[in-house]
Amino acid sequence: MKPIYLDWAASSPMDPELAPTMVKLYTHSYGNPSASHSFGRIAQKILQETREKCSVLLQVNPDQLIFTSGGTEANTLPLLSLLRRSSGGEIVLSAFEHAAVYELGSLFREKGFQVKEVKPDANGIIQSEEVRRQLSPATVAVAVMQVNNEIGSIQPIHRISQEIRRFEADNSTRIHFHCDAVQALGKIPVSPEGSGADTMAFSGHKFCAPKGIGLLYSKNKFPPLASGGGQEFGVRPGTENIPAIWAFGEALEKRFHYMEAEHAHSIRLRDRLILRIEEIEGAEVFPKSRTNSDKLGNGKWADLNYSPYIVALNLSPVPGEICARVLNDRGIAVATGSACSSNSKKKRGRVVYSVTADEQITQGIIRISFGPSNSETDIDTFAKTLQQELQLLRKTVRHSR
Repeated sequence: MKPIYLDWAASSPMDPELAPTMVKLYTHSYGNPSASHSFGRIAQKILQETREKCSVLLQVNPDQLIFTSGGTEANTLPLLSLLRRSSGGEIVLSAFEHAAVYELGSLFREKGFQVKEVKPDANGIIQSEEVRRQLSPATVAVAVMQVNNEIGSIQPIHRISQEIRRFEADNSTRIHFHCDAVQALGKIPVSPEGSGADTMAFSGHKFCAPKGIGLLYSKNKFPPLASGGGQEFGVRPGTENIPAIWAFGEALEKRFHYMEAEHAHSIRLRDRLILRIEEIEGAEVFPKSRTNSDKLGNGKWADLNYSPYIVALNLSPVPGEICARVLNDRGIAVATGSACSSNSKKKRGRVVYSVTADEQITQGIIRISFGPSNSETDIDTFAKTLQQELQLLRKTVRHSR
């Protein structure tokens, strides 16, 4: 059986069409874009053209886009800048932010900030009114992700931003609203201006661009923690990775061109997966309400409550980690949560626990995520294999008690 990759939320395969030009850029167009000679001007032209391409796709100004080393840096740059802009105050985070954002909470606490968490509801959604309840005149920043990377729930970012802006107007204060849109860009419509966010973070390797390249949208410039040569408008100093930046722009343009077709394809895979899971004893979609909320077969953007690219499954009392290992032995790659937290059980279960507070369910989750190259046959093979292995694993769990 050929290997089946169902962990696209962790990382997507790079589009092979990008590789030849990237090699050429690394070996022939290697000038520093800050240099004034012809080699540098060639690199600078590629940088400018790619920034303009991304700005057109995202409908923002080119000088509002900052290239970074990835999603983590794009998430941390604007939030860490608060350490220079503010001497203290309150930070509000959703309880199931990616580790790149969530773990900054410890640093802010060390620096004297109070960190508040907003829990999602039973459907895995952060409600705007719950964010509003956590705001106070001391709040300096709010961070809520657009698509949760472990369960796929889509957050009402625009409504949350409206609540924040109303609070600002009523209290004559200023709150920085940051959005991690890493799992959204290239898969569902993303509008930095329409979202109302001050900053949004993106990552290339989630939509078939290379690893090591990200993008930060910033409505207004902010003081960075690092200093250097002044690249990227002084926000992210350091020589730009031109081949990766070029590939980011090309991959993003392709994803925008094929977005509707790939979205429809992912819905077909999701629907097939959910129907097959309903036939398997001991497996169910998480959260339970997702099946009805998704309205199987509905392809309208406005009706999306969950990303069709990510489906979490509850296999409890069988531990998800054990099931993922067994599936891997059968040639099927799935995840038990965020790849960035794979080495820590406590971190890995944090997202699901924030939704259910059930320890057994928390430990019984696996995540299925797919992309354009997956097929319905992949889903059928996965479901058949899961059913076979789960029967044996459930017996083992019962006998061990």
